[in-house]
Amino acid sequence: YARLVEAGQSPAEALASVRDDRGLVDSVRASVTRVEAALVAIEPATGAVRAYVGSRDFAQDQFDHAGVALRQPGSTFKAFVYAAALQRGYAPEDEVEAGAASFTLDDGTVWRPSGGSSGGSLADAMAFSKNAVAARLTQEVTPGRVALVAERMGVRSPLDVVPSIGLGTSPVTLLEMVGAYGTIANDGLARTPRLVTRIETPAGYVLETFAGEGSQALTRRDARNLLDMMRGVID
Repeated sequence: YARLVEAGQSPAEALASVRDDRGLVDSVRASVTRVEAALVAIEPATGAVRAYVGSRDFAQDQFDHAGVALRQPGSTFKAFVYAAALQRGYAPEDEVEAGAASFTLDDGTVWRPSGGSSGGSLADAMAFSKNAVAARLTQEVTPGRVALVAERMGVRSPLDVVPSIGLGTSPVTLLEMVGAYGTIANDGLARTPRLVTRIETPAGYVLETFAGEGSQALTRRDARNLLDMMRGVID
C-alpha cells in the first residue's frame, strides 16, 4: 500500500489494489490469525520438566508462550477454588446452593456471572464447570484465600484478588499452571518446576545439582478428593 501511494496512486486506488491482490490478503490473514500453541510436561513427583515447547515454530514466533506469555487460565483456575473449599471443610458430596450468583463490587456495580446456576454436589459443580457455584465459593472462602492456595500450589504470577479470580480472569503462565496441577497429582506436595538437574564441567566434575524443592500445599486427603473431582470432568 505504501509503495503504491509513493508511486502516485491515490489512497483509495492503492487500497483497492491491495484488496484485489488475493495472495497478499491471504498471506496477511494467515499471519494475523495464526493460532499459537505451547506445551509443558512435568513429572509431578520430582518437578522435572520432561517436555517444553514455547511456540509452534521458533523461526516464525520467537516468543515463549509456555513460560513467559501471561494468559487468562479460565475455568482451569477453578481447581484452586475447590481446593480452598475442601480446606474449609467441604466434602465432594456436599450439596451446594442453587440459583444465580450476584455480587456488588467496590465501585457499586453488580456482577452476575452466567452459567451453572443449578444445584447439586460440589463434585457435580466442578464436573459441569458451574460458574455460579465457583463464584459463590470464591466469595465464601474469600478471593484472597483462593489466591493464597494457588500460590502455595505453584502459581507465581501476581494475582488480581478480585471476585472473578475463581473463574480464571487473572493472567498466569502455562508453566506455573502445569506445576500447580502437578501438586494435585503429587498428593498435595508442590514441587518447583526443574529444567536443569545438574551442571558439570567437560571432564565430568559436578559443579552444582538441583533437587526438586517441595512443600506440602494440600493434605493428601484434600489432594486425592480434588483429583477424584477432576476425574469427574472427563467421566
